[in-house]
Amino acid sequence: GDTIETTSWAGLMRLLSQTGNDYSEYQFVEVWINDGGPLAQSTNTFHIDLGTISEDFYPLVSPNGELDTEDVDVPPNGFDWDEDVGLDAVAGIDGEGVPGDDGDDDYDFEYGSADYSSINGTEGNERFDTEDLNGNGYVDTDNSYWTLSVVLSDTTHLVQDNSELVPGNYWRKYRIPLGDAESVNGMASWLSIRSARIWMDGLSPGPAEVMIGSMDIAGNQ
Repeated sequence: GDTIETTSWAGLMRLLSQTGNDYSEYQFVEVWINDGGPLAQSTNTFHIDLGTISEDFYPLVSPNGELDTEDVDVPPNGFDWDEDVGLDAVAGIDGEGVPGDDGDDDYDFEYGSADYSSINGTEGNERFDTEDLNGNGYVDTDNSYWTLSVVLSDTTHLVQDNSELVPGNYWRKYRIPLGDAESVNGMASWLSIRSARIWMDGLSPGPAEVMIGSMDIAGNQ
């Protein structure tokens, strides 16, 4: 839901709890990341937002303040297979210029393939897509959260670099103290964390592949 002023970024958001998780006794975020190259060549900055985060993320360029969902029946009656047309609610094959079609929302992935370019497509993915992550029937636009950032080429929070053990294995583990988090819009407590958003900027020009193996909130070192 926030405007991120950068020329190249990518991210995703997930609901952690409808009522909010208590992370006041936790100390770190631990994340495994593979950005496809050695540490010294990494240009990426990894961001983690934790708290209450706006669900209004679509369209990506200009969120519209409305609940975008594939369940377009009035009243809503749940997901039907003929509604699997993406968050734009318009069926259309990418590239064919169908009026109202997103043009870049088709799902495509074959098990075992190394091509993940369309794995996040919402049209034809055989599941229900909606901005309403907490299921209350509305698009919530409140923003109050903690934010953490780590430059992937910086070794300050790097705890394991697999390329030192296996050449060409670029998986790296970072451990980021929650105490380094900055407050956004008055966030003052870790008692009620509802959503997590992870995003990256500073990506190199051209196609890029970034894999996240896991992300955990850890209690101690």
